[in-house]
Amino acid sequence: MLIDRITRQIIYYTWLLPLSKKNSLVRKSQHENICIFAMGRGGSTMLMEAIQDGIKDSTTLIWEPLAAGGIKIKKLKKWNFYLQPYIPEEEKNIDLIQIFQSLFNRENLNLSLTYHNKNLFKVPFNKKFIYKFCRGNLLLPWLVNNFNIKSILILRSPYDVINSQINHNAYSELKKNPAFIIPQGTPYVEFFSNYQHILDKCNSPEEHLAIKWALNNLIINHKLNDRKWVTVYYEELLNNPKKEIDKINSRLQLDLDIESTLNSMKKVSRTGSSGKKGFLTSSQVDKINQILLDFDLLEFTKEHFPPPKVR
Repeated sequence: MLIDRITRQIIYYTWLLPLSKKNSLVRKSQHENICIFAMGRGGSTMLMEAIQDGIKDSTTLIWEPLAAGGIKIKKLKKWNFYLQPYIPEEEKNIDLIQIFQSLFNRENLNLSLTYHNKNLFKVPFNKKFIYKFCRGNLLLPWLVNNFNIKSILILRSPYDVINSQINHNAYSELKKNPAFIIPQGTPYVEFFSNYQHILDKCNSPEEHLAIKWALNNLIINHKLNDRKWVTVYYEELLNNPKKEIDKINSRLQLDLDIESTLNSMKKVSRTGSSGKKGFLTSSQVDKINQILLDFDLLEFTKEHFPPPKVR
């Protein structure tokens, strides 16, 4: 592992970084960029790997560029995107546009963004880039109005997402401090403040995660939903994979090898086996359900979207 890490750093600093700084990477149309949006533990890795296996051209993976606090894109740090990033659809801030223009133009690539690519030598020449966003749902209307990208939104049952999250080490801190607090300096804070009466009631990990799920997936009520991006349900990807992959392929004109894509979906993704197995309690399900009702996301309540087994 150490040798691999050192080798990657040598390749990056002697090859990829100099090309990136000189803007010498092979420029492709932003329309060659495929962006996958989902909640953490929501199926984005599975779909990303399947699309990568189905694309006939070589691809580069860009892994969660909106990691909390701008740790992967330094210019985002001053924007204090520690909460779920949100940018109003009509925003014309030049700084933000330039930051994302650089991202989609494949400029200033770093080791964090390209970490999941086995061969860094190929990165500058790959025709297609696949961007995996686990914190980008609320940006979708703004992004598709400003950039010519091919976007997919994955929706997964809130009960299954939260069950997976609550048993994953990445979310263990919530057990100590479950309150949903809007960080000071959060941009466009009015969006979150509109729901302050719901946020104030949060006093358990499952309520915190349910609020985060609801905020991110209010996007399904947007007029552009499943029009300027393709919306698919995780459960349908599992139960009717060919139908959903055909939908993605035809709508975004990806020219996928369907058989290779479907075969890839049968494998466990690189993040699919992480986390402990467990079940929600009936009390936890009820708390999640109430949050969904508070946000008026009725189609995802337990009456319409049955939760998994409870203990």
